[in-house]
Amino acid sequence: MSGAGRAAGLRAALEAALEDAAVGEPSSAALEGRLRTVARAVLLRHGLGQSRVEVRRQGAGLAVRVILPPGTARVRELVVTLGATPW
Repeated sequence: MSGAGRAAGLRAALEAALEDAAVGEPSSAALEGRLRTVARAVLLRHGLGQSRVEVRRQGAGLAVRVILPPGTARVRELVVTLGATPW
């Protein structure tokens, strides 16, 4: 699979896992920690355990930013926004 194909598969897996974890949950520090843990689990399954995960609260939503390690692909970072606010 090409680098772009791997990134698309990773993004789809992240979106699905993060949405499942966040649906129906109030925005809180506990949810931020849970989203960070869920993202790390997806990254480990994809062999990207050295990636960095940041969760940022923005308005009524949350954004999960994944910074991939150098040299893994042409894609350097992925951002999944939960709620109505962009990163």
